[in-house]
Amino acid sequence: MILLFWTHLSKETWEAIAVMTDNAVMLQKKDKYKTENGEEEEYNMCQALKELMEDNRNEGRREGSLKKTKTVVRNLLQMGFSVDDICKAAECAPALVKEIQDSLV
Repeated sequence: MILLFWTHLSKETWEAIAVMTDNAVMLQKKDKYKTENGEEEEYNMCQALKELMEDNRNEGRREGSLKKTKTVVRNLLQMGFSVDDICKAAECAPALVKEIQDSLV
């Protein structure tokens, strides 16, 4: 029953939740979750939350992957590998290697 409630939010409720949670993405993507119920506009919060959580998980994965890449680059730099070899091994851009190299100095 709760799911049914969250699939039929009014525009005002949607905007209030977005403002109270300081979630600009909800305001920006509001029309993506808009549905029609007769003459009334409604918004599907269930779908929005599902997608926002998936976006957060994906962002976490990207951050974890970048952290691992930085660790590999740092280790290879400390082992004396060239920037070109590090880029090939870590599949990263030279700019990332230079950034990490500068932080080691």
